[in-house]
Amino acid sequence: MSTSWHEPAPAVIAPLLQQTQQPWYWAARLAQISRAWNAAINTWRRGEGKVVLLWDGGDVALWRGVDGALRMVQRLCPRLHSLDLRRCRGLTNSSLAAVARACPELQWLKLSKCRSVTDKSIVVLAEHCPQLTNLNLCDCRRVSDVGVKAIARGCPRLERLNLSFCDRITGASLDALGRHCSRLASLKLWACSA
Repeated sequence: MSTSWHEPAPAVIAPLLQQTQQPWYWAARLAQISRAWNAAINTWRRGEGKVVLLWDGGDVALWRGVDGALRMVQRLCPRLHSLDLRRCRGLTNSSLAAVARACPELQWLKLSKCRSVTDKSIVVLAEHCPQLTNLNLCDCRRVSDVGVKAIARGCPRLERLNLSFCDRITGASLDALGRHCSRLASLKLWACSA
């Protein structure tokens, strides 16, 4: 099989990206070359791109900051299942809400120590990501009963939830979780007022 750089075969993409230290960065760059490259990158993403990990100081986040990296995730990963955003100090409510709208198949999300996240983006997450099974909000101190109740109503498949150090959570959140999340098997509440 002959492969042209103008029309690459998807089989060429995986070995090419595996040789880099920043495959998601290069995938985004290569997808901009042409429609053929974009199609090949999309095929690679569907096969390989199940998890994206972003953190301040990480390869992807350094490219254009956390919001820029999340815009890339929105555009390139609509079928994303897992996303780890722990300790992203630059994460904004608007960027998290945009990812929630663009990635409705999200099942696993880690937001621990994202202290700028508020109920506003958590409500949007609950509205657009009903398949969520694992959510970590540890030390997201601006999340309250409003956000947790929305998660309880909007994410009935939830199996694991970490609300440790979320000191705005009360018994009302626990009632909502008990009422709506029958699959909940793990609930962490360290240092909560609930």
